[in-house]
Amino acid sequence: MTFRDSKPILTPLQALARYKEYLSVRLADNSMGVLPGVIGTVYFERGSQLAVRQAILDCFDRFEEMFGEHLKGGKDTDLGKFTKRTFAGVEKIRRAILETPAHEQVSVLRSREGLQKSWH
Repeated sequence: MTFRDSKPILTPLQALARYKEYLSVRLADNSMGVLPGVIGTVYFERGSQLAVRQAILDCFDRFEEMFGEHLKGGKDTDLGKFTKRTFAGVEKIRRAILETPAHEQVSVLRSREGLQKSWH
């Protein structure tokens, strides 16, 4: 993937407009609230190298250790379906980090929601 091929970065307002149905909640008094969240994209220099992929997996594992009990959904490829993730599904994400061919972008996602549709 080259810089020219990369996806555009969304501004906070664009992200809110794109994902508002996933970020909002109807409160008991029928008013609307916004669910707090963090959406981040991280690029790793030499990310195709096995040692760097292992470091990415270590970061993923630490994130999973800290927040895994609250995370229900995810996907293991950029264009993959966003689904509820069991232990086996999380292992598939972990394998994708290490086993994605060096010439391809690693794109995985973990989230609190177990949505049954892709965000693309």
